[in-house]
Amino acid sequence: MRRFALTVAMFGFLVLAAVSLASGVPPYDAALRALGGAAGLYLVVSIGGKAALSIMVDAVVNSVAARSERNRESEQ
Repeated sequence: MRRFALTVAMFGFLVLAAVSLASGVPPYDAALRALGGAAGLYLVVSIGGKAALSIMVDAVVNSVAARSERNRESEQ
């Protein structure tokens, strides 16, 4: 998850810097804004990715548990 979050943050940094520079913002300010945006993107993707992964794992575990429960009931 960390690698994906880092990739999104780097791409976001470049896009945010390009948009800022195209809007006429001075380079130093554009870099600071892009850095802040990249940090925000990294945090959002890291936390959101962990939450999504946790939800998917819980769903799979519950599904497997329910299936094994049904198999035990049908065998009796």
